[in-house]
Amino acid sequence: ANCKINEKMVVRGAAGIYYDRIPFSVAFDAMAKNNNSTDFQQQLAILKQKGEIPASANIQDMIFEGNLLAATSDAEYLKAPSAQTFQTQRNTAFSQETRVFNPEGYKNPYTYQFSIGFQQQINKTHLFSLDIIHNQSYNLARLRDLNSPAANITGELRSAADADLTRPVPIFEDAKQQPYAMSGGDTLRGISRSITMTEMAGHAIYSALSFNYQKDRGADKYGYRLNYTLSSLLNDTEDPNFRAADANNYTNEWAVGLNDRAHSFNLLFYYFPVKQWTATFSANVQSGQPINYTSAYDINGDGFSATPRPYFANSLAIINPDRQLGVSRNSGRLPWAYTFDLGAQYDFKYHDKKKNHEYGVLLRLDVLNVLNTANLSGYATNSLWSNQYQMGGEGSFTPKSYAPPRQVQLTALWNW
Repeated sequence: ANCKINEKMVVRGAAGIYYDRIPFSVAFDAMAKNNNSTDFQQQLAILKQKGEIPASANIQDMIFEGNLLAATSDAEYLKAPSAQTFQTQRNTAFSQETRVFNPEGYKNPYTYQFSIGFQQQINKTHLFSLDIIHNQSYNLARLRDLNSPAANITGELRSAADADLTRPVPIFEDAKQQPYAMSGGDTLRGISRSITMTEMAGHAIYSALSFNYQKDRGADKYGYRLNYTLSSLLNDTEDPNFRAADANNYTNEWAVGLNDRAHSFNLLFYYFPVKQWTATFSANVQSGQPINYTSAYDINGDGFSATPRPYFANSLAIINPDRQLGVSRNSGRLPWAYTFDLGAQYDFKYHDKKKNHEYGVLLRLDVLNVLNTANLSGYATNSLWSNQYQMGGEGSFTPKSYAPPRQVQLTALWNW
């Protein structure tokens, strides 16, 4: 909706409910990482009896054949046994983690979006606007461990064996250190230590105040656009594979999101010194993204924390790192990031009157990050190399990567 105050001022606002699709990975992972062995179905039945699975659930709706790894030592080149040959081992194959379908189905994520803004045309070349945005998102995907060990309330290092005994379906080890579970008097081998399921229960809140001031070139030799945004992002899930650090306790996961940037300044300045020439200057200044302080050890013994080895080809990913007792998720901040770019452009156009056709040559030189600033925040990377994941207590910091250094880019374009 728009409300015209006068010839130069307008107030605008909007509200809506927007639904999103369910990520394909939710169904794909539930199929690929699933299992339908007899022992595993018995394990799910025990979880249902203990209330970890809804009483109305049909176990058959949760399982699928899935992909299990098998190995043989006597196969000739290109003559490995078929997959069917190994099917008899399915009922005795123990898994660290198995993914199942949610028997209650999946709800579509949705967002309530609200905005209100004010815009004023100061004169023919100057425009000012101020906007307030508020979004609340629900039914966001995250993982729940149906066989999670009890919470580690002491914060002391707990062994995996001790943690396994606190699971709804306890995991034991025999004399040969082979894991198993019990169902009455039956020994179950083809089971899983962790049984994860996607639940659409995540929540996020985003609020922002955006200030914009723009000057068109008009009769002058310059123009610019200035933007400042003050924002906040809070959530209890980051992506469909996000899981709580300890015992499905998502209350402890409510924190600023990894992509939260409280302050963001952007300036784009154009200068036209002479005909066919344009000089540009851009600045991007933003406050640092959050730091999640994690432990190098599997404190709660759930088996999902792995110490990364980023200097080896077979480096281990941080699957679900624990945090030290009293340390909240994303409780730190990286330093501010500063990026300044310069550009120069020559644009020559020629009009062929005989053919009534226009030709053109465009040459452009850009120097990105002209000050060669070593920024630690504000660029895409993975969890192994991200400065947002730091091992240790609050305040510990070891740089892992930097934003791109100074780059020079030359562009040539011929139009005909």
